[in-house]
Amino acid sequence: YKADPSEPIFYILKEKQSAEEMLKLIQCIPPTENEEANRKRKNNNRIYQEYVSTLNDLIDKWTSLRLVGDKERVKSSD
Repeated sequence: YKADPSEPIFYILKEKQSAEEMLKLIQCIPPTENEEANRKRKNNNRIYQEYVSTLNDLIDKWTSLRLVGDKERVKSSD
């Protein structure tokens, strides 16, 4: 078995896609009269926004180091 050096990068690109989808789902949840549920929704929204932002920063660094090409970046944005 030969290891592919780009494999971990693709795992993280897929994780970014998943996190962005989860963020969209969280943002679609309307506020309710239940304060506890609203607080949890707000916290999850903030966590996922920060997580996606951190992954974007990481991918930007990888791009500048040429670890991730434009083609992979575009795939991660789809």
